Amino acid sequence: MIDSAIDKIVEDYLRRIRKLLPDSFETDDLVDDLRSHIIDSYEDKIGKKPEADRVVVIREVLEEIGEPEEIAEEYRLGPPSEQALERRRKLGTRVILRLVAAIAVIIIAAAIAATITEGALDFGLTVLVLLIFVVAEWFASAWQAGEMTPLDVIDGDREA
Repeated sequence: MIDSAIDKIVEDYLRRIRKLLPDSFETDDLVDDLRSHIIDSYEDKIGKKPEADRVVVIREVLEEIGEPEEIAEEYRLGPPSEQALERRRKLGTRVILRLVAAIAVIIIAAAIAATITEGALDFGLTVLVLLIFVVAEWFASAWQAGEMTPLDVIDGDREA
């Protein structure tokens, strides 16, 4: 753009967007694409109305694009990155391994409890009770820590 006042308005707008987004190559690409779109829209409007106040026109263009907070939110809601997908796969694997280990410990503990009490504790009932306690503890600790639970792996609701 030729006018420094217009450049300043556009750069301030893009700086506000950049502040709301992570510092990454994707953010740089988004800002560059937005800058191109803003310039194209501005030049198109000025071409149609050459007598219009240039500051008013650039403000109209930016208003049509949306507030920086709206753009940042839309960008964040976009498809997950490869890194996020990889973290999710690793976390899902960790949750499944943790579940298998918990079940193994429950079975061993129930067998030991049934053996020590010489059958006074039913093996199946002991497994069920221990399983309930382990699952309750797991969900409570995951909820407190904001971590993924087995239901999140199954549903695919949470983002890594």
